[in-house]
Amino acid sequence: MSLQAKISALTSRVLSKRYIHISIIMLFGVLGYANTFNVPFLFDDSRSIVDNFVIKNLSNLWPPTGSRWFGTLTFALNYAAGGLQVPGYHAVNLAIHLAASLLVYRLVELTFRTSLYTAEEQIVNREHQTCIPALAAALLFVSHPIQTQAVTYIVQRFASLASLLFLASIVCYIQARTSHVRGDLRTSGRRKGTVAWYAAALVWAVLAMKTKEIAFTLPFIIIVYEMAFFPGRKLTERLSILIPVALTLLIIPFALSGVGSTGISVASSASDISRHDYLLTQFRVIVTYLRLLILPVNQMVDHVYPVSREFLDSSVILSFLFLSVLFLASVMLLIVGGRGKVSPELRIVGFGGLWFFITLSVESSVIPITDVIFEHRLYLPSAGVFIAVVSFGSVVVKKLGVRFPGSIVSITAIIAGILIALPIATYFRNEVWRSSLSLWEDVASKSPDNARARAIIGISFIEEKKIDQAIWHFQEAIRIKPDYSDAIICLGNAYIEKMMLDEGYQQYLKALVLGNMDFESRAQLMMNIGNYNFKKGLLDRAIYYYQNALSITPDVASFHFNLAQAYKLKGMASMAASELARARQLNPDRF
Repeated sequence: MSLQAKISALTSRVLSKRYIHISIIMLFGVLGYANTFNVPFLFDDSRSIVDNFVIKNLSNLWPPTGSRWFGTLTFALNYAAGGLQVPGYHAVNLAIHLAASLLVYRLVELTFRTSLYTAEEQIVNREHQTCIPALAAALLFVSHPIQTQAVTYIVQRFASLASLLFLASIVCYIQARTSHVRGDLRTSGRRKGTVAWYAAALVWAVLAMKTKEIAFTLPFIIIVYEMAFFPGRKLTERLSILIPVALTLLIIPFALSGVGSTGISVASSASDISRHDYLLTQFRVIVTYLRLLILPVNQMVDHVYPVSREFLDSSVILSFLFLSVLFLASVMLLIVGGRGKVSPELRIVGFGGLWFFITLSVESSVIPITDVIFEHRLYLPSAGVFIAVVSFGSVVVKKLGVRFPGSIVSITAIIAGILIALPIATYFRNEVWRSSLSLWEDVASKSPDNARARAIIGISFIEEKKIDQAIWHFQEAIRIKPDYSDAIICLGNAYIEKMMLDEGYQQYLKALVLGNMDFESRAQLMMNIGNYNFKKGLLDRAIYYYQNALSITPDVASFHFNLAQAYKLKGMASMAASELARARQLNPDRF
């Protein structure tokens, strides 16, 4: 045997070991995110974690109510364990990501062993080839730079945790179905094992639904999987196992109806964009998502993306046609894969394609969301793309191996090079998350006309007491978007910081006249006007505006604290003490 053949045989034996695969997946994940443990709370982290009174006491989360109860519970447990120390939050986020990656591995491994394959093919897959595509899919998932926003951005645990539970549910469902197929259910041990796996699938499904709304697509994925990979089953058998899964669809509409809300503050999905315009825009957005998966360059935490309003726009039509071809191809591969001489792996390619479209449908269809594109929305859909890519690659490698045996070494080297490059790219992408300033300067450098980036950079400069630089950025934000009320309010804050009180007040009035703020911004504006009057010594007017702010958002600790200070100067000691106590109850870390 030649040296090359010996090396190839040794490599094959090593790479067939599951524990080595798991170790490699874990290593790639840890390397890619090794520099994230001290990334501070950023952007929406303040509203959903730092200033969120709900997570400060576990009793607030019982009984389990609200649409994102389980995700919020994990933040509350983080807080109970370590307060607002960020390493603990990042450790949990990374653990979730690693676990989700291992479930992608298991999902692919199980799929290659379903009844879609003949007994002989299952033996071959089990002993040699099954784990290689599973390893490749998991490595793509764990180390691709597109995942950074869902993992490093702490509050996006909602997306990664929902995805983990989603994957756990479908893996347990497949375990239940494959144990059913393989075993004789007349034996109590086999029957109990099947029931346990199925019960676990339902539990994970319920928890996924109580973490983020993207889990609404889980029953549809399970139904597609059942029809594709367990063919020939009796209708009564299918209905008996699919109906309980389908009933979980009621969880999210019930939670969103307002029944039993926890009061958790999550990003609003309200939008001024019509359903029609949002859908047209999403055709282009989904193509952008696919481009980011293939070529992850120009990643940004905040993309400026123009809204499409006409279907006849060339970019919309081309995107629609491209996506239609991909969707139809996925359906066709799901139908014909494994039939006749068509490779069974092609059915997995089709399933991966449908996974992408189905799991993306909640956030990229006709439900308008203020921000039309966010990279963390790709976290769960990307699993389908990676599964499709490695399954198709498996077919190509097999064909080339037969026709050009010498090409396998070169192909393997290219694939290995790509996989090794990904965690390095992820590590460097995570560097921009080291502070709010670096994160938003990255956005501004790639998208100079991003008004929100300019405004948040200005806020960062205010926090560093660099007021003149902050003023310049706020003015730039307003130049880009003249009706940007939040930037106008921030400019007023900067003037107040420079003790240019009247100039700051004039900015507040401009924002008030525009009137295009959400309720939180309006409450903050009322508080800022109150602060202006407080500094001017007009305590009665300050109290009026503080009370106005609290009537809009009653659970903001700083609002109660400011009102307490005004009451104290007015000599209203008991009312001051009451407001101060409420501030400390809402945010014991700060007050």
